[in-house]
Amino acid sequence: MRCHNDRLRPSIGGVMTTAADAPPLEAMETDLSTARERLAEAAQHVEDLVAAAPDPAEREPEVRERIAAATGAVRALRARFMDVHADAVYDELTDGRAVELRMAELVEAAATAFPGLVPTPEMIAVERSRPQAAKEGREIDQGIFLRGVLRSPVAGPHLLDAMLRPTPRALALLPDFTRTGLVETKSVRVERRDGVAYLTMCRDDCLNAEDEQQVDDMETAVDLALLDPAVRVGALRGGEMTHPATAAGGCSARASTSSACTAAASRWSASCCGASWATSTRSCGACGSSRTPGGSGPRWTSRGWPPWTPSPSAAACSCCWCSTT
Repeated sequence: MRCHNDRLRPSIGGVMTTAADAPPLEAMETDLSTARERLAEAAQHVEDLVAAAPDPAEREPEVRERIAAATGAVRALRARFMDVHADAVYDELTDGRAVELRMAELVEAAATAFPGLVPTPEMIAVERSRPQAAKEGREIDQGIFLRGVLRSPVAGPHLLDAMLRPTPRALALLPDFTRTGLVETKSVRVERRDGVAYLTMCRDDCLNAEDEQQVDDMETAVDLALLDPAVRVGALRGGEMTHPATAAGGCSARASTSSACTAAASRWSASCCGASWATSTRSCGACGSSRTPGGSGPRWTSRGWPPWTPSPSAAACSCCWCSTT
């Protein structure tokens, strides 16, 4: 570990280790060419610092503080760079707004055209392969870039228009969907019946938790529902769950993680949870948490979830707390 720390000392190799070593924010207010060069240099210094350090979870406090300070300083430069040059950057990436790029395509193009402004695809791939404690926070830098684009009255609407257009994947699937009324992806099943498009989330392995696969599949499904002239209305719902978290206890195998219970009187909805409320204390058979009628307490705190306090007259609970691990 000591060898890593020695490599991080300011006197070794000229590696930037503090926020004071970064260029001033005013350096981003020059012409685009000069500002992008200064930003690239500052970002590379931080990358050298990160490369010389152990993985985030193994860093000593002093090393962690140095990296955090240097990273924060460069992120401030990125934000100022985009505040000043967002429209010029966007025009360069989209050929004067003649090309419509979706967000993912725009971020990837920016990584090539403006080194240091956003992470490269390779950096993001490494980041996504790591557990949360071992991440560098690369997505934050993508957010800084997209914030700068979206807040621009010129670039922002153009990007939104690009995002509103159907995805290439949806356009490729549309002929089959209009003919058969059915498309099944890994995360979402979309079926047309009597003019209704039913979009059913079916990630049983993770209780329909949202990830990139689910987001992409849902966007495709929504596009199909909007593009099919035979669809008059869409319905979003959760599919049948066979995950152990729903098979045991009070929640039935048909529990849906996409909606809350809407029970009336003294029982939960039979389609969501089979657990009954006692006369004096309401309990969930799946997680064991309970509260007294009328919302007077105790709150839902089982398994570390945020407390949920219904209104005094409420007779429903949020079943997703009970069916998610």
